[in-house]
Formats: sequence, structure tokens, C-alpha cells
Amino acid sequence: MSMNRPAAAALAAALCLLTAGCGSPSADKATDTKAAASATGYPVTLDNCGVKETFAKAPSRVVVMNGASVAEVSTLLALGLGDRIVANEQGYGMSEVPGRAAAIKKLPTGA
Repeated sequence: MSMNRPAAAALAAALCLLTAGCGSPSADKATDTKAAASATGYPVTLDNCGVKETFAKAPSRVVVMNGASVAEVSTLLALGLGDRIVANEQGYGMSEVPGRAAAIKKLPTGA
């Protein structure tokens, strides 16, 4: 899947803001974030708002809920993970990425 540079930069910035949203300046959090960011494989431990989660392997199935941001499903598609989405509750009427709205419309909704 091809992505132009401004869209890729915007996606990277959005992901950085999202992951920094619960951050606070502490040595433990900085170490956890650095370890997770530099990890090339699994297991991966993430510290999200003080709750640590360890993932032994990449998720094989994803359910996208209708949350506060409408970017989750678009991000998953940009990462090439559309085949792992088993239910999507988000929808787009339009997108700056050519074909993105149509691709989202084709995803299963889980009824």
C-alpha cells in the first residue's frame, strides 16, 4: 500500500501524540517506552497509562470499536493489517487517502 510523504508524516505524528497522551516524566516509563520502541519482535511490553501489557505475539484478529478517534481503522489499513480486522464499527464518508473510504466500507462489521 503506497502512502504519500505528508500523509505518512501526519500518521506518524498522530501515533506519537496518541502514545504520549498518558505519559508522565518518569524513568520507568521512559525505559519501557524506549524498550518497546526499539523492539524488533515479540514479546513486547507496553506501559499504557500505568497499566503494563505484555504481548507474546502479534494480534491475529482485531475488532475496531467506535471510539473517540476515527483514525484507528485507517491506521490499521495503512499498516497492511486489513486482513486481521474481523469487525469494524467505524466508518468514513471521505478520506484524503485515495480508496481508503471504499476499503473501510468493505470491511466486515460483525453484524
